[in-house]
Amino acid sequence: MTKKNIVVCEPLCFDLMHVPFNAGLITTLIHNSDYKISFLAEKGHLFGVRKFMQSNKIDQNIDWRKIDIPDKSIKNWNRLFPTLKLFKELINFAKSNSSDFIIFSSISNVELLFAKILCYYLRNSVKIFVIPHGALFSIENKQPRSPLKRIISFRSILKYPEPKYFSYIVLGENIMKYLKIAIKSKNKNIFAINLPCVWESFTLVNTNIKSNSLIKFGFFGIGSKGFEVFYNLAQDIKKKYNNVEFILVGFLNIKNETNYDSDVVKGISYNRIEREEYIRRAKGLTYAVWLGSPEYYKLGASASFLDAISFIKPIVYQKNPYIDYCTKQMGNIGYECSDIKEIYDNIVSILEKFPEEEYNMQCKNILNGRKIFEPRTLSPQLREIMEY
Repeated sequence: MTKKNIVVCEPLCFDLMHVPFNAGLITTLIHNSDYKISFLAEKGHLFGVRKFMQSNKIDQNIDWRKIDIPDKSIKNWNRLFPTLKLFKELINFAKSNSSDFIIFSSISNVELLFAKILCYYLRNSVKIFVIPHGALFSIENKQPRSPLKRIISFRSILKYPEPKYFSYIVLGENIMKYLKIAIKSKNKNIFAINLPCVWESFTLVNTNIKSNSLIKFGFFGIGSKGFEVFYNLAQDIKKKYNNVEFILVGFLNIKNETNYDSDVVKGISYNRIEREEYIRRAKGLTYAVWLGSPEYYKLGASASFLDAISFIKPIVYQKNPYIDYCTKQMGNIGYECSDIKEIYDNIVSILEKFPEEEYNMQCKNILNGRKIFEPRTLSPQLREIMEY
């Protein structure tokens, strides 16, 4: 059987950014044995994805190709010419490779514009798929006042016409639903799969936690997505309870202007930590606490939520569309809260009487339910989308 050639292009990410996602996407494609995959990315990112897959013992038969991508600080019109250079290189490679599919594993406004043009240029000989991440959040913002900026805004480009073989893949059916409402278009090819995840080899911990045990609550993610609320919760709760620790699993991507006390939250750092230290902190937790903005997650998946379930940690979280969508498929994996006070009350309740039976059930639900994100599960779904 002749293998179909797939080009996966990462036009935005440098170094370690989105490495687990791209590794998960490629692994999902690998499960279809009649696909031949080429991955084009910036040198540091290429290395990161390859190392991640090697460390997880994923069989690889990938054509790894280094490309130069525009610096992420270059925006809008200033990004046109460097992106044009990238797309010329991509066109030449797609033609020489007789590519059947091109997948852009992330996209911004300028890349989306060129991807549409590319599909016309290749005269529908290649199916093109784009996977938007954070760019989707901008479509609910007010359009820029400047006509020049408005022309090249993501929302405007999203509405520009596109050929038959041009499609969007979003990372959850809830996101697809909101996107269709937001752009008010019935004519676009929009498909959904869950965000593909390669779980590292962490097993379900056999807990023996009692009410007087030390209970550890962790904050995954970045500082701008709720860390201050987490810190304030920790400060209030630690005044009354001694059997608790609050831990920052990652690092703060915010300016070092606040004098956070490391006795209140352990592990505070403003610099990226080593992966080994990240794993050590995460594995030691009892629960994760999720404090992102609910409105933000109508149109995007939550990497910090997926990190928590990758380490099999039940979650105390503020109600939001993305986690609601996941829990409908996974069952009871933690405590849904309507506001910060309810998060506080649930943490206090756990500290006063640890719910051992429920906790073990939540861990098992995560372990079983997270299969909905695994490449083996998603592979036939992605194949069906690509072969439509």
